[in-house]
Amino acid sequence: MKTQDRLYFDSFREVVKAVNSTLNRQEVLDLLVSKVAQVMDLKACAIRLLHGKKRTLELLASHGLSERYIRKGSLDADKSIADAMEGETVSVYNATDDPRIQYPKEAKEEGISS
Repeated sequence: MKTQDRLYFDSFREVVKAVNSTLNRQEVLDLLVSKVAQVMDLKACAIRLLHGKKRTLELLASHGLSERYIRKGSLDADKSIADAMEGETVSVYNATDDPRIQYPKEAKEEGISS
């Protein structure tokens, strides 16, 4: 088995074990974002939850993002994920120029490019 495949399965096993062994949702979410970032070789990762009534995406967990960036606020779901909600595949290749990015200045300062 390749090293990357082993890392993927070991990480998956660790997350499943956490899900089955704790009632602490935040602990599981924190482990999940950490493992996703590690396996996918990402600088950062975040999980947001759609708040249906307010139509915002609220941060549940993050890994590798600064407190300053995290505090920028929630995201307007209709601006951020409208295409995804319609079943479209969404790719952002330039976070500072893409009109779907709500905080392009903050993304640039954080070093987020895509």
